[in-house]
Amino acid sequence: MNKTNDYQKLDNKLSNQLIHIWLWGLIGINVLFITVIYLGNHTKIKNFLKYDLWGYFLKEKQLEEEEITSYHEAGHTLIALLYPENFQVPYVTIKRTQRTLGHTSCKVLKSDPKTETLLNFGGTAAENILAKNHQMKRLQVGKGSGYDHNSAKHNLNKFSPYPQKDFNDFLQKTEHLLQNNKDALDEIARKLLIKKTLSQKDLDEITKKYPLKKLQ
Repeated sequence: MNKTNDYQKLDNKLSNQLIHIWLWGLIGINVLFITVIYLGNHTKIKNFLKYDLWGYFLKEKQLEEEEITSYHEAGHTLIALLYPENFQVPYVTIKRTQRTLGHTSCKVLKSDPKTETLLNFGGTAAENILAKNHQMKRLQVGKGSGYDHNSAKHNLNKFSPYPQKDFNDFLQKTEHLLQNNKDALDEIARKLLIKKTLSQKDLDEITKKYPLKKLQ
């Protein structure tokens, strides 16, 4: 009687183990099947992975057009303010016209193609920061900056033996300059949204509150 019970217990134990093995095997096959399907459709995966997944799920945080414009113009303005020996900014505005969504009025005091290239990239670099913070779509970055990019290429050709490579390098340097002065960038953009146009006096007040720092 005891032996029979022992055999039954052993049989039940083996049955449970076989069920577990079967279930895990089934899960493994399903995972493998799904993986093969996705990998087979590699084009869609590659396109999907181009985007920041958090950005995809945080669409509600993306900024409106005017807010993006305020950062774009703030980017140009901030670069100009970082080089007062080269530029002067009488005003910056996000009042749209038939031709533009905003404009940074910038006087060139001392011509230098390197700093002018940084100035050209100010708007796109600011937009790139927004995209990295999931505040605008990556594909929209630089979409309205064709004139700025052409100006940057023109300036790069004046001094760079590798203008195509330096195009990306200078864009990255511009972004670093803006990141290094993010508080000032945010404040210029914020004030632009409120006042629509900032004078040189307004900008001076912002830079007194948030002293600007160049890269070391």
